[in-house]
Amino acid sequence: MRFKIEQHPPSTGTAMVSWALLCLALATFAPCVLLPEWRAFQQADAHRQTQQHRIAGMKAALERARHNLDALGNDPTVISRMAQRDLRFRDRSETAIRVSAGWSPTSVEPQPTFQPRPAVPPPLVTDITSRLPVLNYDRVFCDEETRLIIMCMSVALMMLGLCLSCRRHPATSEPDS
Repeated sequence: MRFKIEQHPPSTGTAMVSWALLCLALATFAPCVLLPEWRAFQQADAHRQTQQHRIAGMKAALERARHNLDALGNDPTVISRMAQRDLRFRDRSETAIRVSAGWSPTSVEPQPTFQPRPAVPPPLVTDITSRLPVLNYDRVFCDEETRLIIMCMSVALMMLGLCLSCRRHPATSEPDS
């Protein structure tokens, strides 16, 4: 008597449950991986914008200094003013009047505080996230303690889904004729 071993495909219900588990696992695993990277990208982009703003300010200050240096070497009016102000040089026909002012040409005007533009996600991600409830997703998916727990649970769900989809059904014993 011979036995024939047959493998039956998983039932439709088991296949649906295994796919549901796999999708649920991926839906919780993906934010644990992607959200911390997105936050790091946003921070790096804001730092880049801030540095570009600083460089632009330094270039403007350098250009002003070059212009002032050029004027000191070539413009007689500037040289005359410098002699009058710094060396107290006066022409005998002039009358000196002291005026105190809060602003001088050499003082630097205060710059408004720089606010970098926030990095904008792709339109598909914006559309999806606009439909999600308002929660503190950073606390859930970026905090190391909760992130590790969620990732382990997601991997366990993935393994369970894969085990269900690959499960073998009991062999049927039919004698060969």
